[in-house]
Amino acid sequence: MLESDNKVHKITSHGVEFNNRYHMPEKGVGRIGLQLRLRWMPHHDHEIDLYTIRGNRYLGRAFLSNEVSDEMREKVLNDRDEHSEVLRQALKRSAERKRQRHLPSTQPQLPIRALRMTEQEACAELEGTAPPTPPRRRAEPYQPLTPIPAGWTRPGQATALSDPSSEDA
Repeated sequence: MLESDNKVHKITSHGVEFNNRYHMPEKGVGRIGLQLRLRWMPHHDHEIDLYTIRGNRYLGRAFLSNEVSDEMREKVLNDRDEHSEVLRQALKRSAERKRQRHLPSTQPQLPIRALRMTEQEACAELEGTAPPTPPRRRAEPYQPLTPIPAGWTRPGQATALSDPSSEDA
């Protein structure tokens, strides 16, 4: 189950180099310069197993040196998540800006873009100083300008006809 690159590696004063990272052997004291072969679990290269070149004898494990603390790792992962969210939102805004509308037509013809803009708007967008586009939907619910007549029934209101006490009489 262990993978190997079948290369000769050496123990140095920094440890054993693998994938541009250094790993410190458990029993590496006094073994600087020893040539060995590495094996590791796929997707778990934070710890590797060390074997001799001749005889293929197991020498022990080596763990990632200078491993970061849990708090620092959590901070990096949160920063990655925030960065991904910023990029996701930028992609969404970009798609909204890219959307093209065309004028209606009743005859077959080439599409004509409906977007018209002033020279100031075009320059502002090219410079990156254009105001953000407003959302396509309103945040608050629709409110009619004129009040609803008193005789109209609204959803969720009981009516005089469907009143259960009037049916008993």
